[in-house]
Amino acid sequence: MEPLARQAGYRGGGCPACRHTGYQGRLGIFEWLRMNESLGELVMQRAPSTVIKEAAVRGGMQTLRDAGMRAAAEGATTLEEVTAYT
Repeated sequence: MEPLARQAGYRGGGCPACRHTGYQGRLGIFEWLRMNESLGELVMQRAPSTVIKEAAVRGGMQTLRDAGMRAAAEGATTLEEVTAYT
């Protein structure tokens, strides 16, 4: 995926169907943590959440913000919506 700084942003335009908000319907954006042995050990050791998150991201976890940014880059939502909730 191309960095967001190089991509055109999307902005809701509005129409009667969306009550001129530029948004229609809902889009689920999720952060999913798949537990593995090394993460389980960190949890059992009561490691700080930042350490667990860093290990999870290194292991391939996509953060909520990253998932939102990907949706914005694909035109499914806007950067304003992503940054308002992540």
